[in-house]
Amino acid sequence: MVRALSCIGLLCGIALAGCSSSGSDGAAGAAADLQGRWASTCNVTASGNSSGRVEVTVTGTTATFANTEYLRNTTCSGDLSRSQTDHVTYRLTGEETELTDGNAKNVDITLNRVSYTASQAYLDILTEEGITLADDLAAVGVTFPDLNNVTPEQLERDPVEYTIYRIDTNADGTLELRTGSTSVDASTPEMRPDRLSSVRRFDRLP
Repeated sequence: MVRALSCIGLLCGIALAGCSSSGSDGAAGAAADLQGRWASTCNVTASGNSSGRVEVTVTGTTATFANTEYLRNTTCSGDLSRSQTDHVTYRLTGEETELTDGNAKNVDITLNRVSYTASQAYLDILTEEGITLADDLAAVGVTFPDLNNVTPEQLERDPVEYTIYRIDTNADGTLELRTGSTSVDASTPEMRPDRLSSVRRFDRLP
């Protein structure tokens, strides 16, 4: 039996969620430096036989943050997986936040919906066990009438996050996306974080 992800939100604190209605005019275009695919560090679960990470895909002014756990695999790969995905849009404000080690761009993010999905191989195993994805998720406390369209209100998540981001170049030439700290309530422009998170870090994927 595959039941059993330790938690559907294995890395849920990393994914961005937010909404924007502020910022300077003319800054609403897509951020060229954000485009493409990014991923957080692969973490092995407490059970020792699964792994997970947040995989980010940015296309234009939309993005997805897929919090994915890979079953029976410790390298964040394989065909047995289940995901909680934030579907967002973002808007640059045209302003920057000054940090002790350089500036970061201000960005406001709108959380449109959240979806819960699984790979076909995972679904096939559930079918063999006589249960659905909804049954499987209910076992870990995830119960919503429409798993493909869960609202921020249903998740009791604040739909607004005013945050920052910066892309750094590592010593080996690879790129790393870092976003604002979650140690503050970023639900208003005045509460926008003034430091980068030590956890919300994503490496550029090929």
